Amino acid sequence: MSSANFFFCTHKRGAYKHHDTNLWLREMLRAATQHFGGLDDIVIIADNAPCDSRLEQVYEEAEFDSATLLRLSSYSPMFKPIENLWSEFKAHVKTLLRERLSAFMVPPPGGLTREEFRMRYLEYVAQEVIQGIDIQRLNRYTLRLEYFYARAERMEDMEVGM
Repeated sequence: MSSANFFFCTHKRGAYKHHDTNLWLREMLRAATQHFGGLDDIVIIADNAPCDSRLEQVYEEAEFDSATLLRLSSYSPMFKPIENLWSEFKAHVKTLLRERLSAFMVPPPGGLTREEFRMRYLEYVAQEVIQGIDIQRLNRYTLRLEYFYARAERMEDMEVGM
């Protein structure tokens, strides 16, 4: 996501490893190239999640070497704009699941296991929420971080979750 109305989202069921992240990053950077006309002003913010451990490999490729990777230290959610969107996304999914709880009470259709039925339903609801994201609001998520960026520039202490 960006403050310039760019949003790229995919989902994958199961474990998310470094090769999955690198594949996603390549796809996202290609989409960003189409959206922005290049990668010169693109900064990707990443923390030290295990799946992000080898992102530098992507930036070594000629196609993506003009983009910038900014690594954050542990416990730095206040510097990642996606955290604001992620928090809102999870709350919306939980609300919809609560409102539609009766869908989980019926026997699974078509011979599906209860686990598979619930997983598919969760994916359906998540996709519904993703499609409802208003990209015009992305700038709002990034503006919320200005306070923390200013504090970081002044080398002030910050608590996680401020």
